[in-house]
Amino acid sequence: MKKIKGIPFKEEEESEHFAQFTVTHAPDSKIKLKRFLLIILYAAFAGAFIVIFTVLTKMAALIALLPFLMWILWFFTWKYTQIEYCYVVCKNVFYVYKINGYGKAKEIMKFSVSACESVTPADKVDTSSADVSDFRSSRACPDSYAAVFTGDVGRVCVLFDASAKLLCAMRYYGGDTVEISNVSR
Repeated sequence: MKKIKGIPFKEEEESEHFAQFTVTHAPDSKIKLKRFLLIILYAAFAGAFIVIFTVLTKMAALIALLPFLMWILWFFTWKYTQIEYCYVVCKNVFYVYKINGYGKAKEIMKFSVSACESVTPADKVDTSSADVSDFRSSRACPDSYAAVFTGDVGRVCVLFDASAKLLCAMRYYGGDTVEISNVSR
């Protein structure tokens, strides 16, 4: 397992009701658009580099640097299109971290598991009157769960991918509000 910077929990240092689960976000239309725009940026950079060093400065030998410069550009930009979500349940708090391709995590949401109205499979929840935050790997994931609670902005519904260990930890803190069903992970 790769080291993730920014998540302050270690499983071996936490209680027995600790759970951590990481999923890779499948490329959706937003990520595909970012990737398309980055490819256009790479092509524009290569075209501008060739024009500058062949036509304007007459130093065609510097075009040999183009593959190295393209690799540097790709290395520092492409990883922003590789997103993972990490869910952590620790001491009655459910944390959601967003991890970019460099392995840096940023906390994007946390809430108390015991304060949830319900934690059920996502297809059983009415999300029409709630502010929905989707942190699933894809919309077609069969193990999608929804945690519904009342937050600062009103009723909030958090969609996430579940694992058996994550659900057991949530059940310990949330009691009967957490519905456990068979999950594939």
